Amino acid sequence: MNLFGHTRKGLTVFNSLSAISCQSLMIQSNAPRFFREGDTLMFQAKITNVTDTLLHGTVRIEFFNPETNNLIPLLLGDTPEKEFQCRAERSTNVSWRMVVPQNLTVVAYRITAQSGHYTDGMEAVLPVLSNRTAVTESMHFVIPAGEDKTLTFENLKDNQSTTLHSNNYTVEITANPSWTAIQSLEYLMTYRYECNEQLFSKLYANALARHIVTKFPQIEKVYAQWASDTTMQGLESQLFKNEQLKSILLSESPWVMDAQRENARMQQMAKLFQTSRLDKEM
Repeated sequence: MNLFGHTRKGLTVFNSLSAISCQSLMIQSNAPRFFREGDTLMFQAKITNVTDTLLHGTVRIEFFNPETNNLIPLLLGDTPEKEFQCRAERSTNVSWRMVVPQNLTVVAYRITAQSGHYTDGMEAVLPVLSNRTAVTESMHFVIPAGEDKTLTFENLKDNQSTTLHSNNYTVEITANPSWTAIQSLEYLMTYRYECNEQLFSKLYANALARHIVTKFPQIEKVYAQWASDTTMQGLESQLFKNEQLKSILLSESPWVMDAQRENARMQQMAKLFQTSRLDKEM
């Protein structure tokens, strides 16, 4: 702590005081940032003795579920409680051999040390990451109106893996693929780099958009209607307009960023497909 005093005439005084804040016995874990399913590791901790005498005592570790406080047996052939001896003004290490089981998402640990009337402890929560890698197989297909089609994912059907676990199946339907192609032009038009390749891409996108607007003038009318919509409903993403989604907070949903990006892209497209802008860009 630094102290400084002065008078109106400029006389000054300065003093500096120091103090060490610590416990006589301290324990600190050397835990990893996270666990991974199936890991076998040595969980280590450091015991510090700041007294001027030798300390004997016991140290104990517990793993538990932070939601239920139920203990989780993770130690591998080790006892939770161990004895330690630490010399004066020195530190010593203690470790436990442990294994992380499957199907855990989070685990908490608690370490306590005691020597006579000196005690210390700490606890923390660590995430458990999956040891699996998600592999996605996709298949593009076109089904004309009034027809049936059977699709077979051969890699999934013939897979002989004993550890494969199917997570989910998703079917995405695009009723108007031409509209999807038009929406992709916005990416080429607004690419931020000015290299030769991207300049050509911008030229191509603007020329194609100009051709589409000339051949199908109703598209420009749709964009003009969006731009004049004071309620901005026409420019909203389908994720924002979906009444079912409004029953929950969209900001707490994993797809909120997708909705925001789609919202911004639709607003941008309303400006990009204006005839005057296209002519100027060309």
